[in-house]
Amino acid sequence: MRVARRVAGVVVVAAIASGCAARPVAELEVGECFDFAEDSTELSSVAVVECTNPHTAEAFEIFDIALETYDATAIAAAADERCLAAFEPYVGYPYNAADFYYRALTPGADSWENGARTVICLVVPQEGTLTGSVKRSSS
Repeated sequence: MRVARRVAGVVVVAAIASGCAARPVAELEVGECFDFAEDSTELSSVAVVECTNPHTAEAFEIFDIALETYDATAIAAAADERCLAAFEPYVGYPYNAADFYYRALTPGADSWENGARTVICLVVPQEGTLTGSVKRSSS
C-alpha cells in the first residue's frame, strides 16, 4: 500500500539544473513541476522546472488549514483527506490505480508560528522522475 508522506518547513533546496528557478514553496501554484530532495524534511524553496523536463514532483492541490493552534496530527489528517480527494479529479483516475503517489508539504511548528497555514499536495513518482504533467494522464 502506498503511503502519503509529509514534509514541513524551512530548509532551502537549491536549483539543481540549468533552466530551474528557485521559488519559495509558499508561491507554488497548482500544475507547477519542480525538484526537491526526496529525503528533505523541511523546505522553504524548490527548483521549479518545465513539466516537459524530468522532475520529482507536481503540485496538484493547494489549500490553507483552518486551525487556531498548531496541531500536527490535525494538519496531517486534513492534508491526507484533501489531497486524496483532489487526486482523482486532477490525475484522471483513482489513487489506487496510479503509478505514483501523493505527498503533502505541511507547515511545521516554527513555520506555523510565523503564520504559515498552506498545505501543498504533490504527485511524486514511486521511483525516479516524472516527465510531463500528470494532469488527466493515464497509467
